[in-house]
Amino acid sequence: MTRPKFLVFFSAVAFLLAATLLAPATRAGEYSHARVVRLSLIEGEVQVSAADQPGWQKAVVNLPVREGMTLATGQGRAEVEFENGTTARIADNSVLNFVELALADGSKVTRLTLTQGTATLYASRGHHDTLEVQGGKLQIATRDNSRFRIDVFQDGSSVSVLKGNVEVTAAGRTERLNKNQTLALRNDAPDQLAREHNPPGDTWDRWVSGREEALNVGRADSMQYVSPRVSDGLSDLSYYGSWYNYGSLGNCWRPYGVSMGWSPFYNGGWSFMPGFGLTWVSTEPWGWMPYHYGSWAFSGTQGWLWVPGQFGSWNPGGVHWYRGPGVVGWVPNSPNDRSGAPPQNLAHGVISNTAAGLASGLPNRRGALSSGAAAQLVADPRTDEAMLRTVQQVKAAQMSRITTVGARGGASASSPSVASSAVAVTNTVDRNPAARAEAAVPQTIAAPRPMAARANTSTPAHVFIMPPAAATAHQNGSSRGGNSSSPSYSPSMPSPRASSPSPASRPAPTQRSTPHP
Repeated sequence: MTRPKFLVFFSAVAFLLAATLLAPATRAGEYSHARVVRLSLIEGEVQVSAADQPGWQKAVVNLPVREGMTLATGQGRAEVEFENGTTARIADNSVLNFVELALADGSKVTRLTLTQGTATLYASRGHHDTLEVQGGKLQIATRDNSRFRIDVFQDGSSVSVLKGNVEVTAAGRTERLNKNQTLALRNDAPDQLAREHNPPGDTWDRWVSGREEALNVGRADSMQYVSPRVSDGLSDLSYYGSWYNYGSLGNCWRPYGVSMGWSPFYNGGWSFMPGFGLTWVSTEPWGWMPYHYGSWAFSGTQGWLWVPGQFGSWNPGGVHWYRGPGVVGWVPNSPNDRSGAPPQNLAHGVISNTAAGLASGLPNRRGALSSGAAAQLVADPRTDEAMLRTVQQVKAAQMSRITTVGARGGASASSPSVASSAVAVTNTVDRNPAARAEAAVPQTIAAPRPMAARANTSTPAHVFIMPPAAATAHQNGSSRGGNSSSPSYSPSMPSPRASSPSPASRPAPTQRSTPHP
């Protein structure tokens, strides 16, 4: 099958010539805004905007979410996985702003603002981590692991605790809210807080519970073989692949449904992300953890295997860069790479694209960079002039893909350089993330509902586990072959117990035959 064209998604107003390709780790006493979290699920219409860009773009699964970004759903929903196990799920016609994603002395600082709609958050707090969410006139802070739902209505806001407890600040005071309790505040009575028992769960609550169970089952299964210090994308390894013991490299992972000719870092494309440089965005639904942590090894009997390693810092793309005249290539990092020596995986082929193709989203290809020209290893992409020109092309192409139109209900003027398939977006010059999220709402997002409408919400009731094609491959061990991209998320999906072998029924790595390099 032909790989679908990949569109590039990020943009930046200023191009950083010295943009790093690896996120720096923080030392004691340091404060860093280098955190990146994962857009792990999309159903229906989901758009994204960043603080350093003027409009909205279509969001994709595995999009790196950074500080200042805003997600908006029309007739759709989205899920964001944080590295510490926290999740944020956004219902239809909702807008969530990532005000702060930071590290402070090793602790994670997360501040979000829900400007309209519904969001349910599961807070998995490490030692001294901070999670605060602003929903209308309510400010919610977590002190322990908890799950809570926030609704921001046209005429008020409410928070309902589903697990654990939270602290809610509103009307000049702070109150502790426990499981099964709801606190509501009407805009026309800002000094009156109403505490009551949670309303009956609706289809959104059931969908969230199903998603939470799916992630927990998948994570528990994967943790039989690997013990990462991060959890974003961990459950996908259980649903989309299997584990093998690869001799001295230990437990390694291979995706289902791929042939010996499949290669990592093929199905997807490179985006420019300020502070990180070229960043890989995979079109494969499992394509987060294996591309941003660890490395890859090639087995003559199994093909490509992902090697988790020690889980260092988040990597925008673990590859060695090559270049030729007008062409850019990349080779996956290997756990056996040595400084000063050619990359170990070079013998298994180079993935490449033209500089223009990389910027415009043309399909990647395999083989030599160009006929008659030797591939040159790029020692440092931050200082290589040819690579910097390529990065600048990618950044410029991203800027051209943003459509700017008037606010919801206002006049519009779209940019002629944007493809006709681009979604309608709002332009604003306000760079304050919270104010910007409130002022700039895509035209396709419906106005907030009144508080009385919560009981009548009609959200489709379905639970994600695994696309049908992946479930079939999982159950019978078949391979689709070729290099087509993995299937996207589907709204009709089987239950976790039916589609995924339980940890007890899945063979341990030591029971598998051990492949050899």
